[in-house]
Amino acid sequence: MTDAGPEGIDVGLEALRLYTLKEVGELFGCSAKTIERLTADWDESPGTGLESIRMGRLRRVTAEAITAFKERLVADERCRADARAGVA
Repeated sequence: MTDAGPEGIDVGLEALRLYTLKEVGELFGCSAKTIERLTADWDESPGTGLESIRMGRLRRVTAEAITAFKERLVADERCRADARAGVA
């Protein structure tokens, strides 16, 4: 089943899903507390940490934010590996 997104583009329900901090922690193999710290980093300095949204007292993470965070982690690791190898 798909729903039309804001611009009429069909998106799957999985793309609309909001993840709990515990679920994100399970995806990354760490605790919900670690994910909570990463979301606080984003709140203090957007572009760092993990973007999240608040729904009242709840905090949720979008699939897009998870993907963007993972891509930043991979890119950062590649930069560190290149620096260790002496690649300019």
